[in-house]
Amino acid sequence: MKIKKLTIKEAEQIISKLVDENRAFENERDAAYQEIDKKFPIKFGEDNLERDKAFDELNKKYWPDYKSKEFDNQPYLKIHRLTESETPIAEDKQCCQNCIVEAFCTKRRYVSNSYYVCSDYSPTSPYMFGFNKDIQETLISSCEPKTKRQEVSECLENYKKLLEYAKECENAVVEEIKSLPEEAYKKAEDYHNKAERVKKEWSDCWEPSKTKLCGLDTLTFNTEKAQEVFKKEGACPMSFLFGPIVNDKDKVDFKGSLNG
Repeated sequence: MKIKKLTIKEAEQIISKLVDENRAFENERDAAYQEIDKKFPIKFGEDNLERDKAFDELNKKYWPDYKSKEFDNQPYLKIHRLTESETPIAEDKQCCQNCIVEAFCTKRRYVSNSYYVCSDYSPTSPYMFGFNKDIQETLISSCEPKTKRQEVSECLENYKKLLEYAKECENAVVEEIKSLPEEAYKKAEDYHNKAERVKKEWSDCWEPSKTKLCGLDTLTFNTEKAQEVFKKEGACPMSFLFGPIVNDKDKVDFKGSLNG
C-alpha cells in the first residue's frame, strides 16, 4: 500500500485545503437539511411522507454507501486517512508485523514469520480504536467550535505523531521483506471454502422437533450430526471461531525451524 511520506509543510498545505473542502461540504449539507425542515415542517401525530422521502434522498447524497466511490471521496474521510489512519511507513518496510489485520489474517497463519507483505496490507496506526486518546477530552473537543487555524493545527499534530510512529515501525523491521507466497493465498482460500461448507452443514443440523411450543413447531440441534460434520472436514469447532490452527510443518515456508 503505497503512501507518500509528506514533509510537515506539504502536509499542512494539503490539510488546509481539505479543511476548506470539508467546511464547505458541511455548510452545504446543513443548509440542505434546514431547507427540508422549512419546506416540510414536522407534523406531530401525522405521517409526513414527503419529508421522509426528501431526507432519504439527502442521506444518499451526504451519507453514501461505504463501499461507494462517493463515500471514499468524502473530505472528512480524506482528512482522517491522511492524519490518523494511513501511517506513512516506507514501502520497503511494510510487512505483516505493522499491518493492522495481522492477528486476524488467515493468510498470515500459513507462514513462519512477519516479514511478508500481501495485497491486503493496511498499515497500523497509533490512533487505532482511539486507545491513545483521552475519550472525555476527545468528545468535549469534538463538540467545541474551532477556527480553521485550530483545526489545521490539530490535524497537523496528529500527522506528526504518524510520522514518529512510522519511524518506530520502520526501525523494528530488521529483515528483508518478501511477497507473501502464492501457496499461502491458496491455503487461506481453501480454509475459507471449507468454513463455508461447514457453516452450511452446521445450519442443517437444526432439525424439526416433535415438541411444540405454544402450538408452534420448534427445532432441535442434532449434536451427533454436527460431530460428523467436523469429523468429515477434519476440523475443530474452535478453528472456525478464531481461524485455522496451523502446525509449523504445514506452513508454506517450513524448513525444519520456526524461522523458516
